[in-house]
Amino acid sequence: MKPRVLPQLPDLETESETVHTWELEDWRNLPRKARGPVFECGGHPWYVGPRSRDTSTVVVLCTLAER
Repeated sequence: MKPRVLPQLPDLETESETVHTWELEDWRNLPRKARGPVFECGGHPWYVGPRSRDTSTVVVLCTLAER
């Protein structure tokens, strides 16, 4: 999925990357501002949070977490 969503930009370098999986058991009953577990990438803590309840489209924001 990464090459389809994030095309390579030859003028830019990737400083750090990671893979994080958050398994959801009850998507429809998540709190409106749900946050996944904090994970580390590039020496910083991050979390992901879905921002849509529509089952056909989901926006996931990756946000810098507080230490």
